[in-house]
Amino acid sequence: MDYYKICEVCGKKYHPIKSTQVACSKKCSNAKYNRVHQGKSAEQTRYMKKVHKNDRGVVDCAKEAKKLGMSYGYYMAMKSGMI
Repeated sequence: MDYYKICEVCGKKYHPIKSTQVACSKKCSNAKYNRVHQGKSAEQTRYMKKVHKNDRGVVDCAKEAKKLGMSYGYYMAMKSGMI
């Protein structure tokens, strides 16, 4: 009788080598490890990608502040109306 499991990552049916195996391949095993040990859900990962896209704004603000001869912090405070 053949024993099969369902991969916890991709859902594929596979024949485990060990009884404790939870993923069908090294790729799925690494993905599971990263999710568990890095504590990042798929939603958090999407959020971080979105945040990194917006990092360009920081660079642009820093360049503008330099053009005006002020620090980034002072420029941002001025821009937000604190000064």
